[in-house]
Amino acid sequence: MTYTKLILIAFGLLATLNLSAQSSKLIGKPAPDIHFTDVLNDAKSSYKLSDFKGKVVIIDFWATWCGPCMVGLPRLENWQKKYPDNLKVITIASDSKGRLQKFLKNKPIGLPIVLDSIDQYEKYFPHRAIPHTVIIDKNGIVRAISAGDQLTDINIDLLIKGKKVELALKEEVLDFDPDNDLANYAKGKGIQILLTPYLEGLPTLSSSFVNGRMIFVNVNPTIIYRQITGINPFTRSEWLSVNSKYRVFGKETSMCLELKAADFTEEEANTSLIQYMQLYSPLSATIELRERKVKVLKIIKDKFNLPKSETQEDGTYTSSGNGIDVKGLDLKPLAEFLEQKTRIPIEDETQISDKLNYKFPWYLEKPEDYVQELEKLGLRLEDATRQIKVLVFSDKK
Repeated sequence: MTYTKLILIAFGLLATLNLSAQSSKLIGKPAPDIHFTDVLNDAKSSYKLSDFKGKVVIIDFWATWCGPCMVGLPRLENWQKKYPDNLKVITIASDSKGRLQKFLKNKPIGLPIVLDSIDQYEKYFPHRAIPHTVIIDKNGIVRAISAGDQLTDINIDLLIKGKKVELALKEEVLDFDPDNDLANYAKGKGIQILLTPYLEGLPTLSSSFVNGRMIFVNVNPTIIYRQITGINPFTRSEWLSVNSKYRVFGKETSMCLELKAADFTEEEANTSLIQYMQLYSPLSATIELRERKVKVLKIIKDKFNLPKSETQEDGTYTSSGNGIDVKGLDLKPLAEFLEQKTRIPIEDETQISDKLNYKFPWYLEKPEDYVQELEKLGLRLEDATRQIKVLVFSDKK
């Protein structure tokens, strides 16, 4: 079986597959006595790593097409000139001999270059990305493996003096395969979003963020905005695009969306989804204040008698076409349910923050009965005008 290289020149990445060793396993261990052959630009054309015992050795893997490598080479050359008796810099390049000879002609550097067009030295210090820099102390012990940019004048001086240095370890997933799903490597971190048109045969549904997942099936994009902003588009919206087709629900104006973000909070998931919708959904939305006619939920004095919840557990709220059943929550679910059914903005001004237990029925065949049902709970609705948040929708061009 053969393995290919994935070269991402813009980032200076060198990919070599089917490697298993990790950098962390090499730190603090004696470096292998590598025999370097085909050495260019040095007094000898071959030597062993053990030939430099008593010196700090820096092995730097690079390539002529790697931009960050070009930045690092002059720094390595300066350190080699500054510490000729205590430091040995060995660079290893994956280019052909002809390409390296042309490089030296165009840009002379005072560093040895070990030819490694078949990646024979990579087995000692496996990696995917370059520059890949290995620091070996005077006793031949691997002390650091970094991306190269971690090295500073101070670090080099400490190494020469035999002092300990702390460099960020360059640890890589060596068996990365770009043909695999990136989620296999994320291990629950990050966010995945899948967006599709209407899917025939599936129901219409939407869910809040539960167990790191949020899903919408065959819904109008306004419903997604409702879920992630908490603003009801049926009662609290304006349309800048008066003739927008998305004001009508149907197959042509529906979509499916799934969000997965195991390490996100609900707030983080909603924020991410808002940004995504603004970029990729056919509708954009802003939240603005508008003066609107509303109904205000208030307490009827001497009649309000809802029992307080005695449990310390999180509250629950179940809703159906026949009403709601609330345990251990305030009156917000009731206000939202009434707004959904009456299609009138409802503002809760009861100032009740206690955890309550209550049920509220709804009769589709006789919706006006909600006034009497509210009175049974010691509540009423009053007409008023308020400044409220609304979703302002517009079609994207």
